[in-house]
Amino acid sequence: MNISIVRDFIKDCTRYTSLAIFLLYLSIFYLFGGLFEMIGIPINLTIISVLGIIVYVVNFNSKIGNIEIYYIILLFIIIVSAIKNYSSLFDVVVFSRALVSSFIVFFVARLIVSNKKYRKYILYTFLFIGCLQLPVLIIQRLFHPFLRSFSAVPISDVDIVFGTFIVKNDPSMSIFLIGLILILMYKKIDMSYWLQNLILFVLTLSVFLGNSQILNISLIIIWIYFFYIKYDFGKLKNVIFIIVIFLTIIGSYQFIFKIPFVADKIERISYYFNPNSFDQIDLSSFQEGGYSRLAAIYYYSNQPFKLIGDGPSRYYNPVSNEEYKVGNKGHIFTFYAEVGFLGLLLSYIIVYKIIAFKSWNKHFILSYFFAAFMLSLTTNFFTDPTIMFSISLISSLNITEPMIVFYGEKENNLLFNFRMG
Repeated sequence: MNISIVRDFIKDCTRYTSLAIFLLYLSIFYLFGGLFEMIGIPINLTIISVLGIIVYVVNFNSKIGNIEIYYIILLFIIIVSAIKNYSSLFDVVVFSRALVSSFIVFFVARLIVSNKKYRKYILYTFLFIGCLQLPVLIIQRLFHPFLRSFSAVPISDVDIVFGTFIVKNDPSMSIFLIGLILILMYKKIDMSYWLQNLILFVLTLSVFLGNSQILNISLIIIWIYFFYIKYDFGKLKNVIFIIVIFLTIIGSYQFIFKIPFVADKIERISYYFNPNSFDQIDLSSFQEGGYSRLAAIYYYSNQPFKLIGDGPSRYYNPVSNEEYKVGNKGHIFTFYAEVGFLGLLLSYIIVYKIIAFKSWNKHFILSYFFAAFMLSLTTNFFTDPTIMFSISLISSLNITEPMIVFYGEKENNLLFNFRMG
């Protein structure tokens, strides 16, 4: 048999296997997973993500990159924490699922985007999925009583807005949309000026229609940061523009608070900036598994410093009857409690390295990492393959293309055609 024919056959199988797994992720994570769950088809995100190990095996390369090294160091810290705290092998395996699933989805994302001909189509597909969220979110907010009665899985009023994503997984939707917003902010896109800005508006509105208050706050800060670096506030027209927007917001204040959804969102966001919120902490409820991030901050700030933690799966075990032993549902609290400061630090380094993967635009990197960090206060994002896949794939879309418009170039990539200040 001709060796070249065998080589070409293996190459085609490898290419199509990678594409098949990518399309599986795309359909389950972003388009039909929530619908499947609502009609009674169970979805296990960890199992689906680990299917990507097939892609890793057929594309195995003995060369180890920086991100792989950080994953190995994190695994070493987990093992040391387990030995020190006499954790069982089962606990280590359960905890390590986060490493396996997050690495596999990162590997698939990097592999798919490494083919230049796919990048443009992936980006346009993602923008279409992003714009699709707005009408779906509006339907979910308007018809949530019917949708809740129709759903095969219980959904509260708070969790009903998740777009086309997995049920109750609006944080995944929001971090996905924020990534697209940042691309539109800092990347030159091959589309008309007005269409790009319309999409930007739709994506921003979709994030605020979601229920992730921490990412709502993050997006506000991201926009403020963007205006700060983008516009020359020494120019009179820019100052007038900002004043007009500010006066418009102030003038519509009373009208806004007459909209129940908006009033409720503003009240829930302002809760985190109210000093009296710390007077309402129920520490005993938190220690029994009740969810309170303010109680988590108070609890861990009064605990001895944890260098390698109290052992993997000590406080959070998704396969046990008692899933939470304390209410530490955020990544920052879970990782710190179980594998300590060193494990937590390594996890953030991994996320930062994934976001900064061959992307030289510091504004995109800092803004997206900031959003991911804020999300870690409320969500175990390292164990959610949909979130890690979004971060990996969107960040990888910026491998080689420049992402900012400099002086002397026609600036048609974003909002009002003002030059960088």
